Amino acid sequence: MTDNTGLYQHATGARPNPEFGYCLDDNARALTAAIRAHALTGENGLLDYIRHYLAFVERCQRPDGRFRNFMAADGTWLEALGSGDSHGRAAWGLGFAARYTAQSEVRLRALRCLDGLLPHLAEFEHPRSQAFLLLGLRLWGEAEPQSPLTEPRGRLRRALAAGLQAHATADWPWFEPELTYCNATLPHALLGEPEQDAALQALAWLCGVMEVDGVMSLIGNQGFYPRGGRRAVYDQQPVDAQATLAACLAAYSVGGDTRFQRWARLAFGWFTGANPNHLSLIDQDSGGCADGLLENDVNANQGAESLLAWLLAQEDMLEAGLSY
Repeated sequence: MTDNTGLYQHATGARPNPEFGYCLDDNARALTAAIRAHALTGENGLLDYIRHYLAFVERCQRPDGRFRNFMAADGTWLEALGSGDSHGRAAWGLGFAARYTAQSEVRLRALRCLDGLLPHLAEFEHPRSQAFLLLGLRLWGEAEPQSPLTEPRGRLRRALAAGLQAHATADWPWFEPELTYCNATLPHALLGEPEQDAALQALAWLCGVMEVDGVMSLIGNQGFYPRGGRRAVYDQQPVDAQATLAACLAAYSVGGDTRFQRWARLAFGWFTGANPNHLSLIDQDSGGCADGLLENDVNANQGAESLLAWLLAQEDMLEAGLSY
């Protein structure tokens, strides 16, 4: 899936499909996955991949510090400015690189990109964008404790907390009036913050909603789950399973509640067949992951987002010392 430019966005089956080009948020996640893989395996060939994905992220950054997201296979930019989510994913990946890379050059380059983005952090108002940014800023602060992040981190934290305060009730302790995508990332971003207790409660509620008959049944993207409305079961997305897994492991690490460790295992099992359809999404031949769980099958395409969700999920489990 990776060529001399970056990680292709989509695939037809297990073959990369250049027609759809590349995107920033996939390459930012690939940067994180490659750094973690190097730490876990010590394989020095991964160092080139780390620099390669970082170079794509750098290429996406505009002179004003903000990012483009989509690039065609011929190098043409497909929009003037990327989405808030792509900016948040970029910040999260760059923060991880700055905090955990074994290469000083990569750390410095990641910090330079983050410095460029810093003046624009107040521009992103979607809760998921804010959650991605907050997770990135937390890592950035660990990598560079003297960086001027107190005010933007506080603003992002308060914005997420305000959503929870505005919408949460006893039977719907959530940040929004609807469950959509990457839901678990919202409480994940508030772990370690003053709102941690409320975040843990929200995450436990979400996992309780998604645990159905002893397996993880994610919120489907064909309608999502509006409060008081009908919950969509399909299509379920790998990125949501990995977001749930990562959030539950983080919740277990800060609070020790064994329910979260159990839900983390259920989220991982979703990939390998412990899901409503009892179908594995993993292609043992390619190592890839199907793009979604459909009503009667899986989406046979194996794009970058799904592949990265599977790779990151395996890294999550290994780093937590959990067998699979």
